[in-house]
Amino acid sequence: MNNITIEGIGWDGDLFLLKVTAQAKSAWAKTEVYVSDISDLANMFLSYPDPKGSDFYWAISETAKVERDLSFKIIPKDKLGHLMVEVYMTIKDHKTSENHHAVFCVQTEIGMLNSFGKRLEAINKPIESVKVSLAETEQ
Repeated sequence: MNNITIEGIGWDGDLFLLKVTAQAKSAWAKTEVYVSDISDLANMFLSYPDPKGSDFYWAISETAKVERDLSFKIIPKDKLGHLMVEVYMTIKDHKTSENHHAVFCVQTEIGMLNSFGKRLEAINKPIESVKVSLAETEQ
């Protein structure tokens, strides 16, 4: 099942703790990251496609040592509105000091992606446990 789930699981002053899970046909991964604002990501998903030809890439890094901890890149698949969202995650191994990386594509379509972006705005409020899924339908 192709899906991305973003859950706001905590609020620490100006930062949100997000649990991000992504799954495709042959891979899945999850990570937790702190972000100050998820509006840029929500707007990227909501505004796709942009007639101005904007680059649809979003990344967050928690430390200077890591190039990025989480990123999403939208890649058009065909002219029928099918897309791939490239997911890159740094997965922290709590048993060792090493990090692992997962990179794979989640397939979706424009309407689902736009709806996902619209619902992501709910995470920007300091409410515990707000969960938004790409595969769910808008309510």
